[in-house]
Amino acid sequence: MRSDSGRFPRRIRQGALLIRGRTATWAPFWSVRRTSLDIPTGTVVTSVRAPSRPEWNVKRGGRAFGIIPVPGARVVCLSARRTDLELIVPEIDLPLVRAALADSHD
Repeated sequence: MRSDSGRFPRRIRQGALLIRGRTATWAPFWSVRRTSLDIPTGTVVTSVRAPSRPEWNVKRGGRAFGIIPVPGARVVCLSARRTDLELIVPEIDLPLVRAALADSHD
């Protein structure tokens, strides 16, 4: 996750998106001194894009050694009440995340 808002991390941070009923929460992977953050209600998915230069450490997918499939990730851009968020999501989970955010934040 990354954001331009004060309560969310400004640089990419590893974590998990927890979807429970009609709420979505981001929990940091390294939770020492970091708390879980609720995704604001009214969040809208504005775009989904491939990782770019700022996301240098995000897997882009493809094949390792021309044989082993490597799953890729996509950057999901969200917008809600003066806050823009970016979530990096594995490609296989993209439909689930889009559906969950649309259902829980309509």
